[in-house]
Amino acid sequence: MDQQHEELAALHALHALDESEQSALEIEIARDAELETLCHELEETAASLASVVPAIQPPMHLKSAIMDQVRQRVSAKKKAARADRRHVSRFHPWSWGIAALLAVGCFWLWNERSHLATQVAAMTEVEAEARRQLVAVLDERDLLEKKSTESARELAQISLQLESQRQSNRLSQEQVAKLTVEITELRKKDFFTQVQIATLQSTVDAYKQGVAVVVWDSEKHQGLLKLEKMPPVETGKDYQLWIVDPKNPAPVNAGVVQVDAQGFAKVEFKPVIDVSEAAKFALSVEQEGGVPNNVGPIILIGP
Repeated sequence: MDQQHEELAALHALHALDESEQSALEIEIARDAELETLCHELEETAASLASVVPAIQPPMHLKSAIMDQVRQRVSAKKKAARADRRHVSRFHPWSWGIAALLAVGCFWLWNERSHLATQVAAMTEVEAEARRQLVAVLDERDLLEKKSTESARELAQISLQLESQRQSNRLSQEQVAKLTVEITELRKKDFFTQVQIATLQSTVDAYKQGVAVVVWDSEKHQGLLKLEKMPPVETGKDYQLWIVDPKNPAPVNAGVVQVDAQGFAKVEFKPVIDVSEAAKFALSVEQEGGVPNNVGPIILIGP
């Protein structure tokens, strides 16, 4: 209840509202129990003000003056009544006719008054029903406005949650990408720590032009040998790769290597037994098909 309604309630208690203001106030009273209570309290207060006004003793001559005026008015009415009686007795036939007309007019007026009273009652009932419907519409509007406000608030909260979720997902994606890069770097580092690359060299003039590179994976115990510009071996001979392991008294057999007409070969190899450490790699010329132990000349060896 606001200040405007309080002012309307005060004017209502003093009967100072016009018809439109009174109708608007009655609608609000029907909707607001607190306003209705305030109106009743102000009406009771206005009624009780009359009882607290102190009585005033009238002047002594006021009574005489009032009685003189009353006597004059009574005398004037008596003279008028006598004149009317003389006039009626003079025109007696017409008086009855006028009286009859007046009676008929009074009856017609009474009938119209009854009809109007019925219409007023019906209009009052229609107005009351319209006010009830207006109150229901206003209540429904207030409820819809409240629901709309709540929906807007919930939508704003959901938007904030979605934005927070998007930011969280973006941060998660950035962290995943960063971790992926770190893992890749670690894998690269781990790969290079477990992979050994060795270049074999020769002191024999016939093989100094040859190129031999060994890539060894110490974790998998296997490797890759690449040969280029190697001279062909004699008939009945083959190149054979060996791994020098400090814990083995003799070089470990890593397999036979055959080159093409251009002296090129690229083969994967794996020693016949596991080695604890590949200290050096060596390439020798052995009998065709290879031998279990090195007996031929070493033509290439790692540093």
